[in-house]
Amino acid sequence: QDNYDSEMKSPQLCLEKVTDSGLELNIYTNREIAARDLIYLHQTAAIGSLQVIHGSILWDILPRQTTIVRINRGEPAMLAYSSDQIPYLRELNAAVRIEGYLSALQSALNGQAAEPVATNAPVLRARVEALQEILEYPAWYVLLHKTEDQMHLVYAPDVQNRSLAAVFSGPDCLEAMLQQIRQEIQASGSTALEQEMQAFFSLKLGGHELIARLQTQQLDGLVFNPLGPVRSCAFNADFLQLFARLES
Repeated sequence: QDNYDSEMKSPQLCLEKVTDSGLELNIYTNREIAARDLIYLHQTAAIGSLQVIHGSILWDILPRQTTIVRINRGEPAMLAYSSDQIPYLRELNAAVRIEGYLSALQSALNGQAAEPVATNAPVLRARVEALQEILEYPAWYVLLHKTEDQMHLVYAPDVQNRSLAAVFSGPDCLEAMLQQIRQEIQASGSTALEQEMQAFFSLKLGGHELIARLQTQQLDGLVFNPLGPVRSCAFNADFLQLFARLES
C-alpha cells in the first residue's frame, strides 16, 4: 500500500493503448518518465497525446475493458496491475481517499469538534464534505469480542483506559489490531491462543450504519485505525454530534 499511496496522491499522465485483448493503460507520474519510455519505444508522437488525470479518481473512471495498468513503465520501480486486481485497487483507492478526509477533518476540528464554524465558509464546506464522505464510505470495519452470550465492541488501546471505539478503514488496518490482540494473548501465557482468537469477529458497515451504532454506545471518543499502518485519527465523543447536526 505504501507504494500505491505515494503514487496516487499526485496528478498522473496517462496513455491508453487499445489491443485485441482489451485496453492497456500506461500511467506516468511525471512527463520526464513518460518521455523516456516513449522515446525508447520509438513512440515519440504519443507524448503529445498524454492525458493528465489525478490519481485519486483514476480507478473510479477506469474503462471496464481495461486488461492491464502499468505505472511508470520501463522504470526499475514499475508497478503493474492485471484486470482481476482492479476491483481491489478501487477499494484501496477509496480507503486512501477516506483516510485523507479523516486526516483533514482532524486537523480542521483541532480538538473543537462540538464548536460550529460559522464564520469561515470554506472550512465549513470542507468539514461538511468530509462528514458526508464518512457517511457514504461503504467499507468501515469494527471488531467485536464475544463473551458468554454477549458481543462487545473492541476499544482502541489507551493508557487512560477510556472507552474509545476502534474503527478501521480497511482490512489491513483491522489486521493490525488483530495482530496486537494475538501478541497480547501470547504474552499472557495462554495455551488456547486460537480458541481465544475465535472469540473476535469483524463487522463490515457502511458509514450511516456505523455512526448510528456508535451513537448508541457510551463512548469517550473514537479512533480510526488506532494501530496503523496508516495515520491514526482520534476524535472525542462530541465528534458524533456533528453527524446529527448534518442530518438536521
